[in-house]
Amino acid sequence: QFEITRTGGEIIMNKAIQDFKNAIFFLERLTSGQRKLVYLGGIVVLMVGAILLGAPSTGKEGSGGKLAQLRAQHQLGESTLGKVDPSSATMNLVLLGLRGVAANVLWMEHEELNKTKNWARMEDTVRSIVTLQPHFLQVWRYHGWNLAYNVSSQWDDVRDRFFWVKKGTKFTLEGAQKNQNYAELPWDVGRLVGHKIGRSDEWRFFRKYFVKDPDPQPGWGGRLSDPDINPDRRDDNYLVAYDRYTDANKIEAKIFDERGKGQHQMMRELFRHYPARSLFDMADALHREGTFGEVSKTAWDDAYKEWVTKYGKEVFLVESGGGFYWLNREEGDIEKMIALDKKAGYEVSPTEKQRWIDARKKVTNYPYWRSRAVLERDDLMVQAHRELFDGRQLYKAGRYDWTSEGPPVSVQKLRSGLEKFEEMFKRLREKEESEGDLSEDEKAQQLLTEDDNLVEEAMLALMYYHKAHELAERELPKDYPMKDLWEKNQDLMPTIEREFRRDLGGLANN
Repeated sequence: QFEITRTGGEIIMNKAIQDFKNAIFFLERLTSGQRKLVYLGGIVVLMVGAILLGAPSTGKEGSGGKLAQLRAQHQLGESTLGKVDPSSATMNLVLLGLRGVAANVLWMEHEELNKTKNWARMEDTVRSIVTLQPHFLQVWRYHGWNLAYNVSSQWDDVRDRFFWVKKGTKFTLEGAQKNQNYAELPWDVGRLVGHKIGRSDEWRFFRKYFVKDPDPQPGWGGRLSDPDINPDRRDDNYLVAYDRYTDANKIEAKIFDERGKGQHQMMRELFRHYPARSLFDMADALHREGTFGEVSKTAWDDAYKEWVTKYGKEVFLVESGGGFYWLNREEGDIEKMIALDKKAGYEVSPTEKQRWIDARKKVTNYPYWRSRAVLERDDLMVQAHRELFDGRQLYKAGRYDWTSEGPPVSVQKLRSGLEKFEEMFKRLREKEESEGDLSEDEKAQQLLTEDDNLVEEAMLALMYYHKAHELAERELPKDYPMKDLWEKNQDLMPTIEREFRRDLGGLANN
């Protein structure tokens, strides 16, 4: 075989040498002028090829030669270096090939501008940094977060704060579009749209502004919301967060299949549960805003289905010994998981498999959220939320004066809601005191009596209840509902006092 290969190579080499000799012989027979024309033709052919292949990109989509387009397609090209301020010292470093040094200089300048609150120049500096480092993940993540959280908090007007939150979100979104193999960036966009807009101190304003922007632009075509952060005209910020988290999961799954690691943000089971969690957050936000009835029930239904039928059925792999598993385990699922393990060469016993599943459920809080969704769809719980909300609203409207007929309507609503809350907590505690082994859901329901959100909602209602009696200079009844909860959670009083002032007076009393 070696001899045959060597013989074939010799034949090809001999043919190439003969062709070269023939070309030389052909050129020797031409006149000087004819040879110049041949050389000129060869130069033209090579120039055309070089232009078609190597023409630089102008930065516009589809511009440049084949190589430039391939670089853009695979996110390797950087045709924006000319956007660095040409009069700056940074450009001198770029021209000398010291792009890394130039980026460090800009980072130091950015930090100084951030300290002196020179936001306009800081934003220009950030633009220069991402021009030099368009594929450096932390540039996009840090600056987007800085604009949305740190810079926005420096403004007094809540509309200005929202403007800078949008700035940070758009900046991160731009990074996600330019770096489509990073799942972390669309995740960050979802976090900003969901958590920053939906859970910050200004959430009541931000959620309204998200749907109806306080500063609509002529280029929006009559739209009320900013098309850059809400392109599909969703009517809730958490639905947009759901979309962005879903985008992140798609990228993560693709990269995971190719490389075995889809992101470096957190444990995979946690990273992929955020679309469902955003639906839970939306359902909770509707309650905080006073939206109840079928609308809130539907929101909790949607969150439950996403959590149980979609996220709960995702197949995960514990390479360190647990094999394949999914969180929403039903009868016969352990056998199915072990069958998958055997196909992949894993040997896991049913006991070991269950141990791994239980451990992962604790990490993701899976049983808790499933039980919370069931609880929130209960008619008694919905009515409790409604009456506590109505009682607070009546108090804020000044309906807290006693009459000869009895307590004001605000106090009546608060007491009725607290009684229903107490009844729901009593049902949950009865499961804890029942004999025999408890199911996974029953164990999770026990935890609901200590859930931070539910406890704080009840404590805030109790604060209003106490204040109404203080204003009327009346003693509290000895048997008022949820008294044990009030006495047990006195360590929460600073938080509840702050939330009480905020709920009464808005941002002015933060």
